[in-house]
Amino acid sequence: MPPKSTLETPMDHHVRYRVGIVVVDNDPVPEMEVNRLAPPGVSIHVSRFRLPRDTGQEFLGDQISAQQPGAHLVAALETLNRIGVDAVGLCFTSSSIFDPETFDKAFIDAALQINEGWNIATAAQAIISDMERKGAHSPFIVVPPWFTAPTIDALTSYLKLYGMESPGLHQHELGPAWDAYPRQDRFDLGGKWEIQPWQVVDDLRSRNLMGADSILIPGSGFPSLDLLSRNPAQPPLPLFSANKSLLNELLHQGQ
Repeated sequence: MPPKSTLETPMDHHVRYRVGIVVVDNDPVPEMEVNRLAPPGVSIHVSRFRLPRDTGQEFLGDQISAQQPGAHLVAALETLNRIGVDAVGLCFTSSSIFDPETFDKAFIDAALQINEGWNIATAAQAIISDMERKGAHSPFIVVPPWFTAPTIDALTSYLKLYGMESPGLHQHELGPAWDAYPRQDRFDLGGKWEIQPWQVVDDLRSRNLMGADSILIPGSGFPSLDLLSRNPAQPPLPLFSANKSLLNELLHQGQ
């Protein structure tokens, strides 16, 4: 097998590092954001998987064994191996937060069985690593409008496992027209296209952020990249997101 590519600094415009991201089949946001965030010399390659969830059903984790993620994820990893990527990351936090004792390790082990030379991360673990590297431990959480109460509880519990204590959170809302639809269906019905960065920033500026050292947007399907580029209405604290942190972690591993 040819040797794995390495991340070089400074990089030129030739591809030195190929990053594969595993994304839910109907989530366009990670692909859009990670491509924009990738530095010169890094290419982004996407493989999708079907989320095992019916309309109206709440996703509460994959209910996997400790040894093996679902076949839908394994197939997506095998596709990335055939493409020839150097690193793989899962752009989906829910599986991790609902099964913190098992899922992250099972995903990494399954990926290593396919290619032992890969750099590997899940978005949930990448958020923790990214925040730790930057000294952030008290994030104010912006909750996507499609997160249900069990998902929020699982998220905050996951963060606490790694010493991250949130002083507060705010669930972003899409407006009254969406109230008739169950939260768990709002993403599939197009809610991801309704997120307006200026509204999110305005919401944040109206919140009490006392005790927070950062802002966390944990959902990979929640567009957040434009929050960083809308001067002067930027977020009032450093921003961490699932997509940005995942790429940061895979770049860090590739150094």
